[in-house]
Amino acid sequence: MIILFAQTVQPLILLAIYMFLPLVLVIGRFSFRVMFLGALAIFTVKGWTAMWFIANWLYDHMLVAMYPSTLGLLHALLKLNLDESMKRIVLNTTLIAMYLGFPLIWTSMLAWVGYQVAGAMGSAAKGSIATGAAAGAAGARMGSQVAGSAAGAASRGITKGLGK
Repeated sequence: MIILFAQTVQPLILLAIYMFLPLVLVIGRFSFRVMFLGALAIFTVKGWTAMWFIANWLYDHMLVAMYPSTLGLLHALLKLNLDESMKRIVLNTTLIAMYLGFPLIWTSMLAWVGYQVAGAMGSAAKGSIATGAAAGAAGARMGSQVAGSAAGAASRGITKGLGK
């Protein structure tokens, strides 16, 4: 039941991300940081399918390891003795733990990476903005000096022209 739920919820989560991403981009003023985090979120959720494939593969191989022959599995299912039931409970619990745990670990690792990269991009953007602001301030100072010199020259020229 959890496996079916997980496989049903994944497309709905992707739908919500695709639906709200344009609005988030507008609110985030089309920041590269917001675009990166949105792309990382989509990549993370799409990666869950690979995690579930690995979980199914491991489950199949654990099943073969616990019941080497198909007769052993059939006998265990029909006999319903306690030892065999415990094996099935352990296998099913392990499968559910992998179905929930693998995506949880994957998502938390990529969230940490996204947080670190987004912070680095923010600090890099602040540095370039500070450099641009300093260059703009220097240009404004030079422009005001040139304008002041031009205004002084114009006023001297006007007074000379009127004085003649």
